[in-house]
Amino acid sequence: MTKTDHRAITRPGHVLTYEITVKNDGEGTVDDLVVTDTIPSLVAITRVSSGGFIEGRTITWSDIAISGGETLTFFVEVKVDKDASDGKSLVNSVKARSENKGLSDTDTDTTIVSIPGGVKAVTTTQPTSPIPVPVTAATGAGATSVASIVMGSLGLAISIKKYLI
Repeated sequence: MTKTDHRAITRPGHVLTYEITVKNDGEGTVDDLVVTDTIPSLVAITRVSSGGFIEGRTITWSDIAISGGETLTFFVEVKVDKDASDGKSLVNSVKARSENKGLSDTDTDTTIVSIPGGVKAVTTTQPTSPIPVPVTAATGAGATSVASIVMGSLGLAISIKKYLI
């Protein structure tokens, strides 16, 4: 038995499709196979392959017949909660068993929630009153220019004054 979502990491809001594969390696038929998949918290079940019965966070396929050498595949689609935090492990366990044959097998798939780094919300505050920034430059022949750049909530204003020295 194998279980995988074919991913090592996921993000909040992403959809994962778990693939469960059960193979009868024996020669005889197993006629009472039960497959039970326990879905992790932080995901919501969105779709289950045919015959699956959902109860809470558990999906069960019951009374399945599987011939010797035959392989069956089941699918479960889930959506990762948008509030899942960075580094959380989504651990999904599945079990297949036959009471009549005394057989049991399990597998687990773990996927880590990863939120892209380096992206942060930044709040900027614009001044409510103008802020003058004086700039002085020599213009040659003893003259000096003074410019004030004023930035305020209505935009940008520039005033230039020339003084003779």
